[in-house]
Amino acid sequence: MKAFHLYLRIFGVKSVSDTQCGFKMLNRSAAQKIIPWIHISGWIFDVEMILLAEWKGIKIHEIPVNWQEMNGTKLSIAVDSIKMAKDLLKIRMNYFLGIWKNKE
Repeated sequence: MKAFHLYLRIFGVKSVSDTQCGFKMLNRSAAQKIIPWIHISGWIFDVEMILLAEWKGIKIHEIPVNWQEMNGTKLSIAVDSIKMAKDLLKIRMNYFLGIWKNKE
């Protein structure tokens, strides 16, 4: 995870320390500005959500919650880490090259 967080910092996610926490909450206004623009599904969709919020000037607050892990995770550390790294590169390149837009 330390390597993944370093990778996130290099590719622009600086405002959130735990991007992969499964709990996200948005108000209606933020959701309407972010959700329609998400292109990635899977484990890293929330990183794109955070990047879009940052680019759109939406304030992000991390608030501690009580969280209980459930047995039987479907995450494969090796396979999914590689996929997440590829997806992060895909996110950054598509926005950088203007293939994906983050506003109307």
